[in-house]
Amino acid sequence: MKLKNRVWSRKNISNETQQVQHGIFHSSVEQSSISKSGEYSSSKNIQTKIKKPIYKRPWFVLLVVFVVLCILISVFNSHKSEKIVWSDMVMGSMLPEPPSDKGKIYENTKEKLWIEAYKVSEKQYSDYIIACEAKGFNVDAENEDYTYEAYDKNGYKLELSCYDEELSVELDSPIKMGEIKWPLSKLGELLPEPKSKNGNFSYETDTDFEVYIADTSIEDYNQYVDNVQKAGFNVDYNKSEKYFDAKNTDGYGVTVEYEGYNIMLIRMNSPDKNDSLEDDITVTEKQTESTTQNTTTKTTTVSTTQVTPAVLTVKNCPELKKILELEDPEDPDVKKFAEEHYGDTIKFDGCIVLKDNYSDYRKVYKTRYNIMFGAGNFDENSQKGPNFRSENVGDYEISGFHEGQNVVVEATVEDYNENTTIFTIDLVSLKDR
Repeated sequence: MKLKNRVWSRKNISNETQQVQHGIFHSSVEQSSISKSGEYSSSKNIQTKIKKPIYKRPWFVLLVVFVVLCILISVFNSHKSEKIVWSDMVMGSMLPEPPSDKGKIYENTKEKLWIEAYKVSEKQYSDYIIACEAKGFNVDAENEDYTYEAYDKNGYKLELSCYDEELSVELDSPIKMGEIKWPLSKLGELLPEPKSKNGNFSYETDTDFEVYIADTSIEDYNQYVDNVQKAGFNVDYNKSEKYFDAKNTDGYGVTVEYEGYNIMLIRMNSPDKNDSLEDDITVTEKQTESTTQNTTTKTTTVSTTQVTPAVLTVKNCPELKKILELEDPEDPDVKKFAEEHYGDTIKFDGCIVLKDNYSDYRKVYKTRYNIMFGAGNFDENSQKGPNFRSENVGDYEISGFHEGQNVVVEATVEDYNENTTIFTIDLVSLKDR
């Protein structure tokens, strides 16, 4: 009797097993023979061997043990700690010793101290903040749920964070300031000069620059932001108590931040190349002259190359429309689109599927997020299109937006990861719909 390729209930399987075993017993008796001495011979008896379940087999048990050991070794190595001798820290005397001497040392110089201490409770973290304040780190202090930032009177900047019992301690020496000359480039001409001439350029090129300006109070910062807005930087702007970001009508972007300790950061960028169509369209003119019966005719021929739109939408890009309607985020067309349109700007109707805090190997950031987008309207049971994700998005960029909200997404194509099926996009703008 064959059991293969049949579907059985638990009762059916039990009955059939009994019937098979009963049949085998009778078959064994019938096939037995009596020897000349009158004894039964069992040499021809049919013996049935019942196989052990897979989880009881020795090789399976060994495999499970091996996998568990590999996982434990991986976890141990990922969290391998070293002993932190606080007296060996170059700037250690400026801070109280952390509550744990087990952790990791990332940097230990006279410019920067950066360590992580493991197995630190919430109470120990709170007590450590109080101890740091007692050491003088209470200038322009900002204390949130998981982070603490402050300066001391000499301009040393302290950043603390604690998540999953891991305390991160970062101490930076003061930025070296001096007299600066405002850029004479196009970028410098577009921005008003700050009141203070005491600062430090992180970098300066024809297309962008970043400069720290010292001796700038919060009142001076607010006045400078007003001047920047009056200079025409009022397109797609984001403004909060200590942060301002905007563009002008030509696409030049500016970011102004109040860092604390009377320091203001200014960052200026040229328009993105994708924002202009000047290089996308090639127009050639060819003039020919022909003379017929003393008549000169001048002919002008205008030809254009195939143009890639500045912003791809479902109306001008069939490939985008196709991947937005896919049921499977692993469809090969998703990878193909990401490779062929790297750096292009896309715009589509979508929804916020997930919004969680951004984190790196140092800490979890309370005011920065990773956002997962789906195509079309939000549906908690099913979502179409690729698994779009924007990483390290500032709170000011998505203020007021929440999971499950239908939005218009505009972003730049970055890459697609076949292993995770994540399609990474750089968020340009987000609007409710």
